[in-house]
Amino acid sequence: MAGAKLTSILRSRYSFRGDVIEPASLPTLYICAGFGGVVATGVACGLLRYRAEEMNAIAASILTLWALGLYLQFLGVSRLGEAVKGAACYLLLSVCAIFASAVLAVISRNYFDGSFAAADKALFGFNWNTDAPAMTSNPLIGHMLSYAYVSLNWQPVLMVGYLFLVGQSQRFWQALTATAIALAICISVFPFSPAVGGYVHFEIPRTSVPDVWVASAWHYPEVLRSLKDGSLDTLGYKALEGIVAMPSFHAAASIILAWTFWTTLLRWPLVALNAVMLVSSVPIGGHYIVDVVAGTAVAVLALWLASRIAAGSHAFSSADELLQRRGFGTAAEKVG
Repeated sequence: MAGAKLTSILRSRYSFRGDVIEPASLPTLYICAGFGGVVATGVACGLLRYRAEEMNAIAASILTLWALGLYLQFLGVSRLGEAVKGAACYLLLSVCAIFASAVLAVISRNYFDGSFAAADKALFGFNWNTDAPAMTSNPLIGHMLSYAYVSLNWQPVLMVGYLFLVGQSQRFWQALTATAIALAICISVFPFSPAVGGYVHFEIPRTSVPDVWVASAWHYPEVLRSLKDGSLDTLGYKALEGIVAMPSFHAAASIILAWTFWTTLLRWPLVALNAVMLVSSVPIGGHYIVDVVAGTAVAVLALWLASRIAAGSHAFSSADELLQRRGFGTAAEKVG
């Protein structure tokens, strides 16, 4: 593998400590490559255009962050450097996933909101147009749910910083792998069952739920509709919006994040926060209950697959160390 060979050269010539590309990041990078293939195919087929100056700026920002991490590792600040590169990987995954979903939105089927709302009523006795707004009728509860919902914006930053600080880097990479798998599943399902969410489907204006101070449940359907009708035909800043409703990635992320922090001192505060975020997916995010159930199932599957991948990577690393001690190079070099 080119990355392993370059790492070996840097270690021998410059006493470099670390990896040019962390082996634990490879599953995530492979999934990013898959998302990139979807985007490239969409642009090549004329589904969407490519706003070069905006896309290049995004790519440059991610590359700069990764290069900063590599430079820190050159300076011997290995843990901080790996953390910065981990943040770059998370950002890359997020951007690739969003743009891939934008391409798939163009060719997605008709909206499934009616079916999802009917399923909520049949399976859970939940009348979305009345019960969901009622969940935020108390201002304190509405604000608490709103805060929990948007915590998905900052929890990954905490995850990177805290896990590397306490020496649990492998848990971060496993959580990132699970997140990548969950995104891959959610985005693969999305074009077959797109939805605008309960608030827009039932034409409930934002003014009717004043204690929901997060606008995404009304904003993302506008982006989705614009992609489907062609009024938004360019990949760029305007397309940077999460538009996947089924399965709910907020639900999946809440389970993965709760698992991530389970072995830390932040266990109970973060588990409580993510439990609230899971619930908030309905009244704040506009999701149907079936979206949340599906997202939870996706998270469980993603965590299991990530654990199997991590176990395989550990076995490969053990073989790597054995070969190095006996002077035979690395396992990656033998495979390459």
